Amino acid sequence: MKEMKNEDIQKCNLFFLDTNTERIVFSEINKDGKFELLFTSHRCAEITVKGVSKASGIAFLAGTMNIRQDEIIAVGDSENDFTMIRYAGLGVAMGNAIPALKNEADFVTTSNNHDGIALVIKQFILNN
Repeated sequence: MKEMKNEDIQKCNLFFLDTNTERIVFSEINKDGKFELLFTSHRCAEITVKGVSKASGIAFLAGTMNIRQDEIIAVGDSENDFTMIRYAGLGVAMGNAIPALKNEADFVTTSNNHDGIALVIKQFILNN
């Protein structure tokens, strides 16, 4: 197995048992400003290297496939989805998304339990 270097690690997921530990960890990690810290759900967070995000991943992939930004639809529900919602030509929040993401999105679909992605595909891809 290859020896890993710090620059090989792009993302780390953290799961917290209590809010106090969560605050302490976030405070320590935020000190040097090298990382992005985002919640993905209740008591679950991800740490990425500064500049690594869902938007940067989508932009890289789109660039290699010659896909224009205005042709991209991104769908999300959590704090870690803000960058891709803002980047995409059409940013969609799930019905069960956090309120702030719904406010940022171009469109809010139904929840993940009510075929929200299927609705987006039907409305914005198949009907065009």
